[in-house]
Amino acid sequence: MLGGSVAPMKFDQVQSRAERLLRREVPIYQVRLVMRFWSVQGLLQHRRARFMAKAPRDLKAESAEFFVELAKQSNPLRRGR
Repeated sequence: MLGGSVAPMKFDQVQSRAERLLRREVPIYQVRLVMRFWSVQGLLQHRRARFMAKAPRDLKAESAEFFVELAKQSNPLRRGR
């Protein structure tokens, strides 16, 4: 969604793009959740109601890496490995 964009996008543009890519309606809370995750991880810039990936080409790989680490931390069976 934002990974291929070099220009800042408004939230409704991000949601519309996600819906086009997924070919289905996407609830607002799902888009907000992903964007919050990216923002907390430092992958997303937010200025003047516009959003932009800090490193658009790396967004997908870095998101996957952070998600794997988060899953490891929250899975009690994998702790200590």
